[in-house]
Amino acid sequence: MRQQQGPSSIAHQPLQSGLVRFRSQAFEEIHNHFYKCAHPNILELGMPLGMNVDYFSQYSCRLFIEDLYSRISVLSSINLPRQLESLEYQQLGDDFAFDLILCWDLLDYLRPAQILGVVDLFRPYVKRGSLLYILTSDTRMISDQPQTYRLADDMHIEPELLTLEQRENPRHRPGNLQDMLGSFMLQRSYMLTSGRMEHLFKAV
Repeated sequence: MRQQQGPSSIAHQPLQSGLVRFRSQAFEEIHNHFYKCAHPNILELGMPLGMNVDYFSQYSCRLFIEDLYSRISVLSSINLPRQLESLEYQQLGDDFAFDLILCWDLLDYLRPAQILGVVDLFRPYVKRGSLLYILTSDTRMISDQPQTYRLADDMHIEPELLTLEQRENPRHRPGNLQDMLGSFMLQRSYMLTSGRMEHLFKAV
C-alpha cells in the first residue's frame, strides 16, 4: 500500500498532530435520509470505534464494520479481499442492501485499480438510493495511513491521526471519483475549511 520513496523524500516528514472537529454538511443530509429508513443497514469501512457504534444506535440500524485498509495491507499492495469479512457469517436475505456506506478517507490510500476492486466488493449489496460518503483532502500531503473519524453528533466529526508520517496526496477530484464509482452518481461535494472535501454519492 505505501509508496516506496527514497530516504530523503518528504514523505517521512511529520504532520501536525493538532486536529480539531469539523462540521459535516453531508452528514446533515445523511441524518435526514435515515428517517426514511425503518432499520437502515450501514457499512463502515474503517476501524471499529465505540463512539460511532453509540451514535448509530439511535437509528435502530444494523452496523457492519470492515477495516478494509488493514486487510489490504496484510494481503499485499496489489490483492484485495474476495469478500467483505463482516458479511461472511451473516444470514442475509436476497433483498439485503446497505443504505449507507462510509468510506471516510480510504480512497486517498488506494490506487485506481484498487478503488474499482473495492466498489466490486460492495456492489452486490447496494440498491437504488444507497448513499456513499467519501472524504478526500485538498492538501499536498496527507497522513501516511487513513485517519479515524468519530461522530460527535449529527453535524460534527472528530478526526484523529494514527501516525505523524505523511505521503503525497493523490488529490482525487469529484469527476475522477465519478468515473471509478460506476453506478454511484455524485449528488454533492462540499469544501470544508479544514482542507477536506466531502462527497455524497447515490446509487442509481
